[in-house]
Amino acid sequence: MTQNNLGGITIKEVITFQTQIMMGAQFGRVSGKEATAEDIMIACLRMGWNDAFRHTSKNKEIGKTAVLEAEENKWRKKHKASHDDFICGNILNQADLINAFVEFACAASTAKKVETITKNIPALSALFGRYKETTGGKELCFGHFQKMFNIAVKLYVCLYVCREWLDLDEKLFRQDILNNMENADCPIDSIILGKLAGDTGKKEYNDHKWSKYGTAD
Repeated sequence: MTQNNLGGITIKEVITFQTQIMMGAQFGRVSGKEATAEDIMIACLRMGWNDAFRHTSKNKEIGKTAVLEAEENKWRKKHKASHDDFICGNILNQADLINAFVEFACAASTAKKVETITKNIPALSALFGRYKETTGGKELCFGHFQKMFNIAVKLYVCLYVCREWLDLDEKLFRQDILNNMENADCPIDSIILGKLAGDTGKKEYNDHKWSKYGTAD
């Protein structure tokens, strides 16, 4: 690809800046020749976590997680790392999550995607339950994991498209995920439902949040 220069700014610089904005704190994991295939997946899942859990889940209170807090402090001191590094290095790098994400991203139909999440919910809830409440009004549910995986797939494809400008080797990306875009989900949330309903029916969908949907929904 050509490195076009416009007013002293190259397309590589533009795409690098855009990716920094898109990936936030995870940019360091997905830029440069030191990135690994797992780094890319973990970074995308971390960004998916942010969007899926931000408003519709609840973090455990510190008093209930004294053991976990001690574990984190010990790990961060040893590795001289951030809280975000601890999350990525102790939850998002687990085989149960990586395997479930790959299976979901490669599923050939919506039914298969539903099946993948449903069968993995016990393991995923146990994994994320170290940080998130699993009971009450904001417990973990099917929609959280579906949204996290869908966002991760979207970002994964974006990084692949921009791989050359980010110095990412094509071999770091799984072709079975990239070749499965025709089976990607179409997320249905209050915004889309409101558009379909028109002005007269829009209000009834105001509380429909994608990440709160259960399997039946």
